[in-house]
Amino acid sequence: KWVGTQESITKLMLPYLDCDKITELKEPLFAERKEDVAYLKSTINLLEKGGCEKSDFYYTLSEQLYQLEPNATAAMSLAKASKTRGDVKKALNYYGQAAKETEGEELYDIYIQMSALSIKNGSYSEGRSYARKALEINEASGEAYILIGDAYASSVRSCGGSALKGREVYWAAVDKYAKARSIDSSVEEKATERINKYSGYFPDKETAFFEGITDGQSYTIGCWIGETTVVRTISN
Repeated sequence: KWVGTQESITKLMLPYLDCDKITELKEPLFAERKEDVAYLKSTINLLEKGGCEKSDFYYTLSEQLYQLEPNATAAMSLAKASKTRGDVKKALNYYGQAAKETEGEELYDIYIQMSALSIKNGSYSEGRSYARKALEINEASGEAYILIGDAYASSVRSCGGSALKGREVYWAAVDKYAKARSIDSSVEEKATERINKYSGYFPDKETAFFEGITDGQSYTIGCWIGETTVVRTISN
């Protein structure tokens, strides 16, 4: 009864507690209750509400819970903890484990997280793949199209084999941002900012001329992208 009462009081006090104080209150119980799934779950939930996913205690609890119950909930806790600690490889692994037992909107959210992490880590093709999986669940996801656009825009150096110096990837990126804006009003501001930014990086007319291409012409981008877009240039 006392443990239950203590946990209830701790939750009521949450708005007035920081991560250090929550850990101070809950960590002494860990040694004797590390096999208690209810304790682990309630403490993890409390730390999440306090924004404490970066703490060592949160990670320890999450690992212990996963050992006892290797399910989607435990995997998600470890994925979040690994992400906040900057361990992208582990985060992707645990998100992948969670995805195996998840469906619907929650699965969509997992794929969005995996896409963003992959792109941030420089795995652009993998990031696009996860974004496309998210679109299979929600075809009106502006966020997924923005992530694909980000993957394309980030590939300018790795895809710069011609006189265009990779700047053709910005055509494909802007296409995705425009698509995102057209289907999802919640990302309109984000998409517009990217469109305005990356449109300024289009190849200039002179460079396009020497490449034998002109505005409005169909153009297939090679590299890993493999998409057909339309030539757009800016003034010299």
